Amino acid sequence: MLIKPNCLTTNYYVVRALTQKLGLVYENIHACAIRCILFQGDHKDDINCPKCGIAKYKDDVNNVLPMKVLRHFLIIPRLEQLLKTPTMFKLMLWHSQNSSSNGLVKHPCDSKAWKHI
Repeated sequence: MLIKPNCLTTNYYVVRALTQKLGLVYENIHACAIRCILFQGDHKDDINCPKCGIAKYKDDVNNVLPMKVLRHFLIIPRLEQLLKTPTMFKLMLWHSQNSSSNGLVKHPCDSKAWKHI
């Protein structure tokens, strides 16, 4: 998928250690094999999918390996990491500090619709 030569490793454990060092934590959510539901909330402890009846785990005896896993990257830690750098913090404040003073729309942040966001 990446253009050669790339320097990314193919080792899962090295990538996982790197993402943890960067503060990119994620949550594992088990999913149905044919993508009916996510096993979270009320369905977190279910063994079979309530819609299609397919088993949640590959091995019915041990219940260790799920059929599918969704890795959900949490947005709050990512934004915190982003705002820790002074350059990005300054750029994130640009829209609020550089609005047009003469009433002309020079950037989308000057429009009335932007203020409702």
